[in-house]
Amino acid sequence: MSFRAYFARITVSSDEILKDWRWLVGPSLEVWRVTTWGDAMLRDRDGSIHLLDLSEGVLLRIADSETELERALERVELQDEWLRGSLVDRQARLGMIPGVDECLAYRVPPIFGAGFGPENVEVRPIVPHFAFTGQVMQQVKALPPGARISKQTVDGKDPGTLAPKRPWWRFW
Repeated sequence: MSFRAYFARITVSSDEILKDWRWLVGPSLEVWRVTTWGDAMLRDRDGSIHLLDLSEGVLLRIADSETELERALERVELQDEWLRGSLVDRQARLGMIPGVDECLAYRVPPIFGAGFGPENVEVRPIVPHFAFTGQVMQQVKALPPGARISKQTVDGKDPGTLAPKRPWWRFW
């Protein structure tokens, strides 16, 4: 499979996507591609490409140019590492195929101890996904080393007790 299948189809602006990640990526990086798995490939003014890994909250320079990146992505192991190709394929077999401006994302971030399995993955709109993870990672990165998170809440509720939101078209 071509690595291009692991990129999301987006119509939203780079500013919308990166608004809550500027604390990490700075002002010079712009979205080049969003991966189907919900990470981003960012291009710097010098043409270099960086991977914004939302699960880990890290930014990695991975290529000096788009051409260099595309050559590297011909290797399946880099498709898995940078684009999460095998995970995207697994979710597609389960019927999870994101549409335009959507990506795959963890329901509960693994940084909170949630699992990496398919039951913790959902299709999510790209902008809210980047906003939520950017805010969470900024707060987590601000904690002192070794700090323990004893309780997480989403709108005042334990994330483990939240029922998945039903699609608007499902009435039962």
